Amino acid sequence: MPKRIRDLTALTPATGDYVAIDRPGGATGRATIAATPTPNTVALRNAQGVVLNGISIPANTVLTANGAYQFGGVNKWLKIAQWTGIFGSHKGLFADLYIVRLGEHNLGTRIRARLGRIRDGSLFRPMLSLANDYIVASDSGVIKNAILLEKSDGTYELWLLADLGPIYVSGVVGVSGTDTNLELTPYGDVSSLVEDSAPTSVPDRLYLEWTTVTKDQTLFGPGYIVVGSRTPTWGYIRYDNGIQVCWATITVGSGIWTFPAAFASTPQVQATAQDSNPRLATITSVSTTAAGVLRTDLSGATQFGTVHLWAIGLWK
Repeated sequence: MPKRIRDLTALTPATGDYVAIDRPGGATGRATIAATPTPNTVALRNAQGVVLNGISIPANTVLTANGAYQFGGVNKWLKIAQWTGIFGSHKGLFADLYIVRLGEHNLGTRIRARLGRIRDGSLFRPMLSLANDYIVASDSGVIKNAILLEKSDGTYELWLLADLGPIYVSGVVGVSGTDTNLELTPYGDVSSLVEDSAPTSVPDRLYLEWTTVTKDQTLFGPGYIVVGSRTPTWGYIRYDNGIQVCWATITVGSGIWTFPAAFASTPQVQATAQDSNPRLATITSVSTTAAGVLRTDLSGATQFGTVHLWAIGLWK
């Protein structure tokens, strides 16, 4: 039987101690974080018993998140976090989470999101980023997509499209500004909470979807690999900031190099001829999917041989 604080003997907390406050999930199955955590004094425990501890300074709260989500089926949408009170000026939110699919391979994906409201109340650089810790040819990873949306005035939600459960989530979620709150979906069996379809947008409100965000809506950083593939003679890499690099070594006189992955806009392409004698390699045309290549001697006559190729541009 849980005991009320007044039923306990007097405590003398030492540095690093905390008091755990159990909060039931309620009718929605979600534990609303309403208390303000203070270092070494308070930890919040969700309905499944996982501790959500954090720190707080005036008008700023950061909570850690870690626990397993169990659900059936593939390609399911799950709301992972909700922020409220993000309206007016000097408000903001962020999430930095790492999601691992538990099982044979334990593959992982990093999710980052943020937005703020500046002095005049307007949105400041809402951003969303998704990156995988492995390279595959045709799959976008454990988390295939993510959506940050404004559900109602000042209420924002972060949704994830998971390819398969169970998944383990760790990281931090934060909110700034007075009268702002966090709500984290509790860990455990979330089968009743997942959706088959993406959340719908609300007219005239923010709807940021990872697969369609521009490079200006991607969090800046060192550039995390989203997807890629390689062989001894060709390959490509896509980064979460929207940049794509393709390369290949081909044997050609006059021909077409089809990029191993298409670009969203026309890339910049470079070609270099390899030979024991001076040769020229010219790019004769460029589109989002291919480039024309011409290999000649110094007089301009076509010379069949090896050409090394690179293309760099944007994939979204």
